[in-house]
Amino acid sequence: MATKISIDFILTGKFDPDKITTLIGINPTNTWKFGDSIQNTKLRRKHDGWKLSIDKEESLDLNEKIEPLLMQLESHSMLLKEIYEKLNAKAEIACAIYIEGEQVPAIHFNHETIKLVSNLGAEIDVDFYLF
Repeated sequence: MATKISIDFILTGKFDPDKITTLIGINPTNTWKFGDSIQNTKLRRKHDGWKLSIDKEESLDLNEKIEPLLMQLESHSMLLKEIYEKLNAKAEIACAIYIEGEQVPAIHFNHETIKLVSNLGAEIDVDFYLF
């Protein structure tokens, strides 16, 4: 048993996800449009969305897992802020921690990570799943 962490940068709002891809030049992991079904259920998306993910991997350090995603987005921070304002979009960094057994990861963000998240204009959400 091992603890795993996945990280997603998610933009939501009312926009064409393909336009976001074109503007920032990064291919997303996933996109969706208002009204699309959520994971083949009867639930429907309430917003358009664009997501860039770091796959679930073993780790005991949240900060260590979030840094590669932030570094990939860092050079686009000014453009992303413009997108948020023009398209009334919201940015979130979603951290999912899957705890298996007794090992709980360090939930710590260093100064540089906090600065990068702030520069991206994003919120941080951390969810825990116990097995």
